[in-house]
Amino acid sequence: MYGRVVKWLACLVLMAALAGCGDDVDSPAARPSPVESSFTPLVDGEAEIVIKTYVDLASTVDRGRVLDGSSLGDAPFCPQGTTSGGHGNTDNGWLDKTFECPDGTLTLAFDPRDMKKQSASGPWEVLSGTGAYEGMEGSGRMEIEFAADPQVPEGHESFTGTVSQ
Repeated sequence: MYGRVVKWLACLVLMAALAGCGDDVDSPAARPSPVESSFTPLVDGEAEIVIKTYVDLASTVDRGRVLDGSSLGDAPFCPQGTTSGGHGNTDNGWLDKTFECPDGTLTLAFDPRDMKKQSASGPWEVLSGTGAYEGMEGSGRMEIEFAADPQVPEGHESFTGTVSQ
């Protein structure tokens, strides 16, 4: 019996060593390797944008990641990107969200004014961009679905709309 316990503990220690500790979005080790985006800057045109995120709302600055299924026109938007946002850091008092992507950053302002029990929604607009998103303009609607357990500070956001450059 003692031998099985020692083997079990050894396996547990080995699994912990292989898996690493924590899943901190800010940790360089937790960041995926860069992925090239197939998005090319818009030239005198508009495109639909769909951004899906997972967001951890546990601190003053929420942090998260861009999820598969996000798109800008016909291309994936911000593959393996991360997000961060503040509270009321815009001129109009809306919340802000920055998407850090392999090909630049995009910052939106949004106002989740329509609050329900487990969700919120409202308008969004582009504040600024760098790299491939420099000079981008646009707006749309955002929605967030909060975790079913109110003690769990997380949610899934969806930003849909139209952008131009």
